[in-house]
Amino acid sequence: MEYISLNTAQNVRIEYDLASFTQRAIAGVLDIFITYIIPVIFFAIQTQYDTSNAVIVTMLVSICSFYPFISESFFNGFTIGKYFLNIRVVKIDATPLRFQDCLLRWFFNFLDIFLSIGSIVAFFYFTTNTRQRLGDLVAKTIVVTNSPCMELKLANIWKVS
Repeated sequence: MEYISLNTAQNVRIEYDLASFTQRAIAGVLDIFITYIIPVIFFAIQTQYDTSNAVIVTMLVSICSFYPFISESFFNGFTIGKYFLNIRVVKIDATPLRFQDCLLRWFFNFLDIFLSIGSIVAFFYFTTNTRQRLGDLVAKTIVVTNSPCMELKLANIWKVS
């Protein structure tokens, strides 16, 4: 498995395993599946309360369109799909993920995935050393496994003390 080494502002090096293409794809499929369950729930509510179709459609489009952006912003780089696959988005310079970073990723999500049917994602993922898609490159983010690589050896612990 490939890994990346990030240096924090306190000059602490953290090594993360890079998320595989399969992990990212499955997380994406789970997220898309989730965004299609939400409309079913809203349509069930709509038929029960007989609200305007225009209001329901507007709510559905808003929720489904902004789901990746909102979830990554508020859940520290996780979406529900990423959470189940134990991967998340982090900044390449190890600073906290910001609102603007998630917005950039979300904006390029449309180009990366939907306009090109995933071909741009695959091209950038397999041609960059850090396995980033176009949105990751622009936002300076990377998708990694949630837990940092950790190899504890007694010799290394003695070096610290």
